[in-house]
Amino acid sequence: MSEKNKALVRDWIEAGWNQRRDSAIEDFCAEDFSGQDARQGLLWGHDGIGRLMAQMLIAFPDLKVRVDDLLAEDDLVVCRTTSTGTHRADFLGIHATGRSISMSTIVHFRIEGGLIRQAWRVWDAFGVLKSLTSSEELKGGLGFAPEIRDLPQSETDLNRAALNCLLDGVWNHGKIDISNSLLAEDFVLRDPNAPAAYSADQWRIRIAEVGQAFSNARFEIQSLIAEGDAVACRFRFDARHGGKWMGFPATGATISSDGALIARMSLGRCLALWQVRDEYGVYQQLQNAQPVVRAASAAT
Repeated sequence: MSEKNKALVRDWIEAGWNQRRDSAIEDFCAEDFSGQDARQGLLWGHDGIGRLMAQMLIAFPDLKVRVDDLLAEDDLVVCRTTSTGTHRADFLGIHATGRSISMSTIVHFRIEGGLIRQAWRVWDAFGVLKSLTSSEELKGGLGFAPEIRDLPQSETDLNRAALNCLLDGVWNHGKIDISNSLLAEDFVLRDPNAPAAYSADQWRIRIAEVGQAFSNARFEIQSLIAEGDAVACRFRFDARHGGKWMGFPATGATISSDGALIARMSLGRCLALWQVRDEYGVYQQLQNAQPVVRAASAAT
């Protein structure tokens, strides 16, 4: 039984934390799951563990968890792990730094009926803090005492932060890999001017196609409103036209486009997104840039 329980914990870490499988919490954790975190307090049910995971994966979208030690006795399993990732959103009261962290954690699990029933977690928060700040900032204190709490405080705030992280990370920093954590596997994108995307992989292909046609992209979030499981965003997109788009060859012109979207979210992951962009405005700008291109060609 001990070996079976150890395998369960190892599979949970791989499916839940490393693969971000949508069904992992339901597959591995009891409905009445309870957890105790040394810094974040009590966690209850699937929502509690889901909020904790989403919080970490928003702050560190490329997080990877390595199992270093695993031992078991009766219904208890103890696991020591090392987690690594890149700081991309607020954590410990510190805005995104782009710095890498390595975090040590030990968790005691209690297994019941083939599922994780309870967990007690201790992690090296101070080590993470040292990774995100300079030695000079730490010397004599930071001037503030960062509180570790459910970040954000509600699922609605969590969803808002997740969508902001996704849009900013992908468009402004080229971090397409963060979509692995922030998009559901069966994610759906609907846009009246493009075929629907029915998976996260199809969405990533769509982003790559835009990247081939436009460079130096700047995605400005002008408004972000959340209610329940929905988040609405109004944005402006500016980029340099460097590849074929809408039938127009590269012009080198800077193209601007206004847009809006509504996303449906669940515990920090985007399930579906509906967007409308001013594609007619893009068409006009590309068309107006063509005479300049033709004139330059004729002159040579």
